[in-house]
Amino acid sequence: MRTQGYRTIRWIPALLTLSLLGFAGTGPGETTAVASRDGASRLLLPAGWKVRPHLNDAADLQVASVKNNCYLIVLSEKKAGLGILSLEEHSRFGRETVLQGLENGVESAGPIYLEIDARPAVQYELRGRISGLKVAYLHTTVEGIDSYHQIVAWTTQSRFEKNRAAIESVIESFMEAGS
Repeated sequence: MRTQGYRTIRWIPALLTLSLLGFAGTGPGETTAVASRDGASRLLLPAGWKVRPHLNDAADLQVASVKNNCYLIVLSEKKAGLGILSLEEHSRFGRETVLQGLENGVESAGPIYLEIDARPAVQYELRGRISGLKVAYLHTTVEGIDSYHQIVAWTTQSRFEKNRAAIESVIESFMEAGS
C-alpha cells in the first residue's frame, strides 16, 4: 500500500501475535553480520538472533531473538520518490502506521536524536496492544545517503526493559552498504 509515495508498514496483528508468543529459541553463538535482500544495508546480530523471513512482507531485513521475544525489521525507501520529506516527517508517517495497528497505541517516549552509521536518526518508543497482548516498540528512522531506513523493533511490554540493551545494540549496528 502506498500513501503519498511512502511505503507503509502493513502490520498483520495475527502474525505479530504469533511471533510474540514465540517459537523455540536459539542458543548462544557468535555475532553475525546479515544483509538486506538488496544488499543495501546490514545489521550485526548478537548471539541468539537470526534472520526470520516472515515477520513483514514489505521488510528489507527481518531478524529476531525468538527466545527473548525480540523482533526487528528494516524498511528502506529511496528518497528520490518521496519529494521533499524531512527525517522527522518520514518518522512520523512510519510511527502513525505502527500506532494505527495497535489497540490504545501511544508514543511513550521520544524523540531521541541519534547518529547511526554516521547518519542522523530519530527514535521513539511506542506502546499498545495487539490482540490483547501488551507490546512495546522502538521505532527508529535513519536518514541515509539516498534512502530513509525505518528500523522497527518490538517485544512484549513485560520484557521490554530486559530486552532493551540487545534491541538497541542491533539498531545501533545498522549500516548502509558502502559506509
